[in-house]
Amino acid sequence: QQIIEVSATQLPPIQSEPFGPSFAQLFPRVYFAPSAFSFDKTQGDMSTWQKYGEWQYDLLNGRDQLTEPFKSKLTANCGTDREKVKAVYDYLAKTTRYVSIQLGIGGLQPIAATDVCRTGFGDCKGLSNYTRAMLNELGIPSTYTVISTTNERLLPDFSSANQMNHVILQVPLPQDTLWLECTNPQLPFGYVHQDIAGHDALLIEPTGGRMYRLPTYPDSLNTQQITARISLSPTAEAKIEVNEVSRLFQYENEAGIVYLEPNKQKDRIRSNINLSQADILRLQISECKEASPSITFNYTAGSNQYGHKTGNRLFIPVNVFRKGFSVPHVTKRTHPIHVNFGYADTDSIRIQLPERYAIEGLPRPVELKSKFGSFHSSVQVKEEEVLVVHSLWMRKGIYAPEEYASFLDFRKQIAEQYNNKIILKRI
Repeated sequence: QQIIEVSATQLPPIQSEPFGPSFAQLFPRVYFAPSAFSFDKTQGDMSTWQKYGEWQYDLLNGRDQLTEPFKSKLTANCGTDREKVKAVYDYLAKTTRYVSIQLGIGGLQPIAATDVCRTGFGDCKGLSNYTRAMLNELGIPSTYTVISTTNERLLPDFSSANQMNHVILQVPLPQDTLWLECTNPQLPFGYVHQDIAGHDALLIEPTGGRMYRLPTYPDSLNTQQITARISLSPTAEAKIEVNEVSRLFQYENEAGIVYLEPNKQKDRIRSNINLSQADILRLQISECKEASPSITFNYTAGSNQYGHKTGNRLFIPVNVFRKGFSVPHVTKRTHPIHVNFGYADTDSIRIQLPERYAIEGLPRPVELKSKFGSFHSSVQVKEEEVLVVHSLWMRKGIYAPEEYASFLDFRKQIAEQYNNKIILKRI
């Protein structure tokens, strides 16, 4: 009998820092994994990822059979394999639901496809394996894929089961490789969501395990575009008409609104507007569930207090749509800066001047460029309107602690522009 003891003493406390690494990256970790092993009447070898994959593949043996042929009528009108895969994906969304099932060999073996078909539920392993079985009936090969939704990287020279916590399905079509999130087929078909995009995965193939890095999207494509027209009265009342379009990762952040009740949807929109008083009078939501998905909000908002009046002056906000942009209060830094999400925001806001008011003060134009991204701000007067244009690009990356002051300064300058005021004077 061999006993291995691991201990750690005098570990200093770790304080959470804004834009910091996860605690899993900060605490010491020890991984244990057997090389050759026997587990629940199976024999395996975990000395390499390839060997681990061999054992995992054996656990799938016989579990992708269906008691009756898959209903091919669902794909009768499909002209391509991609269309057939989408039909299966849509069928999965209509007929199954996710239930966490940690049964079987350490929670590593999926329940049989026949059981998922019969009961209508399964976990990530079972649903992915069931989808694999349906595609197999159509003659479309697919690969059971193990991945982590929290760790972007797997240790390349140390294989262990506890580095992954999720299963998806790879479908390698001739012109495109699809990654199916069978646990949540409400996600758009062909879209690679944030929890797996760019992550290392292990393809479970007949020859064993093979590491593969999933694709991700350029920061510049994770966009949100806001176009707004604001009509102001002399008493600072406002009518606000807004068109907001969010794409890819920004779509994913907003898409949950479609499952809310109408009043809750309006509350969600209202919570993102930086006004103490605002009523959402009309809201239309349009979701484009394609491989490059988007969601569009068209709404009208009313406010009895857009800015504030002092004497014969009105102080009105430049941009009320970036309430969520924050500047950390913590100024000291120990750990690297992690910007985990790159994106691009563009705002075009037209503010119609109230009668008998003229411009007294406008923010100056600003151009910022740094390793963290870039920002553009311009505020111009055109006839009886003020046109505000804000454009922000934030770059995903990891930066040294010594750059924290520059990082804070970059965000502070952007926040100042978002929170700036236009001064109007009564004439």
